[in-house]
Amino acid sequence: MYNGPYCGLLLGFMGARVLKIESPEGDIVRRRKRQVEPYPLVMLNSNKESVVLDLKHDDGKSLFLRLARRADVVVENFAVGVMNRLGLGWDVLQKENSRLVYGSGTPT
Repeated sequence: MYNGPYCGLLLGFMGARVLKIESPEGDIVRRRKRQVEPYPLVMLNSNKESVVLDLKHDDGKSLFLRLARRADVVVENFAVGVMNRLGLGWDVLQKENSRLVYGSGTPT
């Protein structure tokens, strides 16, 4: 669950501009009941900017592709195959940006 977010955290600490893309429902850690302090949410999102995009809709996909064209790295944390089903897998992103580095922090 924390592979992708932790990678973004490390890149941010090394000076990268990191943009976290969050679904309209919010991050899974953000949706937890507030019985405990949201330390993982605060820690893992340090040094990150964020934007809400619905990758299930054409407008969200279009904006994501615009961002990917200018990005150096895309790190995703979905289950295996989700990005492909969304139409945003490696084959699509690589055609949009041939210099893109793609990392998958697939949760276990």
